[in-house]
Amino acid sequence: MIDNNLDFDIALYPYELVTYGETGQVCQNWMQYRLIMKYLEVMTEEQTLVVASGHPVGLFPSSVNAPRVISTNGLVIGKWDNPEEFKRLTALGVANYGQMTAGGWMYIGPQGIVHGTYITLLNAGRKYLGIPVEKDLSGVLYISSGLGGMSGAQAKAVEIAGGIGILAEVDYSRIETRHSQGWVSKVSHDLAQIFAWVDEARISQKPLSIAYHGNVVELLEYADHHNIKCELISDQTSCHAVYEGGYTPAGYSFEAGRKLLEQDSSAFKTAVDVSLKRHYRVIKSLCAKGSRFWDYGNSFMASVFDAGETDIAKDGLSTNEGFIWPSYVEDIMGPMCFDYGYGPFRWVCLSRKDEDLRKTDAAAAALIDPKRHPMDRDNHHWIVNAEENALVVGTKARILYADEEGRVRIALKFNEMIRKGEIGPVMLGRDHPRCVRHGFALPGNRQYL
Repeated sequence: MIDNNLDFDIALYPYELVTYGETGQVCQNWMQYRLIMKYLEVMTEEQTLVVASGHPVGLFPSSVNAPRVISTNGLVIGKWDNPEEFKRLTALGVANYGQMTAGGWMYIGPQGIVHGTYITLLNAGRKYLGIPVEKDLSGVLYISSGLGGMSGAQAKAVEIAGGIGILAEVDYSRIETRHSQGWVSKVSHDLAQIFAWVDEARISQKPLSIAYHGNVVELLEYADHHNIKCELISDQTSCHAVYEGGYTPAGYSFEAGRKLLEQDSSAFKTAVDVSLKRHYRVIKSLCAKGSRFWDYGNSFMASVFDAGETDIAKDGLSTNEGFIWPSYVEDIMGPMCFDYGYGPFRWVCLSRKDEDLRKTDAAAAALIDPKRHPMDRDNHHWIVNAEENALVVGTKARILYADEEGRVRIALKFNEMIRKGEIGPVMLGRDHPRCVRHGFALPGNRQYL
């Protein structure tokens, strides 16, 4: 799974050990990688490898029933817990930003986030627009940004949810990747053309994803200026690295933004701050017209506040009371999914056979009662259509949200199938512990405690 995280079909910057999210690394450097791989090769069943922020601390005596690897990432405490100190510690080689599944060696391509995005969009429609649980997002427009390692899930997810999506992306190479994968249906830099496609999709009630090659601020401003109805809005730019290239300011192409960052980082920061303020103001204007916005855990609202737009804070002074818009965890996924114990459950067919993945999909689907709970209905729809939706990128893997009871049933069924020789070995994994109510995620920050 480590090498899967760094496969050229999967990783964002494989030579830099970055799997996704601009800075999410498997480990800090190639020496650590080589040591980890060596330890995994020579270790016994009575040893545990301890890894701290990508650094292999060593092999320690344990037992057959102990974990083979104990790994932590990005643990910084007290007064050092801020972006500048984290950069310094990373440069010293004592901290690593492992994102959720890069440093955890469990990235399965953007499929890993498609399911959660699909559920988020459906539940946003139900909560904000009053859509019944048995209906999908037919005719509903969702506007956001990003088609990268995680944000690339949005285009596929909105189509699975039955809706219409416009995803702004400044890096054309990422648009090409998602389009070639079949994850985005149409591509254009012409906003008039894009919204003509939206009108057609509203009439036909057919799902449609559109990649806009341009800046999300300019996309939203166009919609605002032309009074175009946008029911749902979010953002998935990499604002956790907002001044390191994760956010390209409005008025700059991707290439021009990168050049400015390289030549004058101070001027780039100023341009980003100006753009974030524009971004905030146009979202506020659209929300006044009926749109609903939520922060997708990418630090967007925190970045707007840091840029000087303090009105985004509830008290207008600090972030102590939170922000004027909700985060997807506290407002959507928490009360409608995680509170009921449902969370991301994933498996990898180590045989690398399509037929094994197909058999595990069918087995999981047979164990889900779509009438038990709305989440079961959504999950059943997801898994029975998984192969048709061509979700696999790289490893023959699947993600399926499930509660504890469902996960146990699926795992036992897989064990039975393996014993009978029906499928090869299967590795089970979790994304992150998201099934406990709101103490685990900070609004405006995607990382989980």
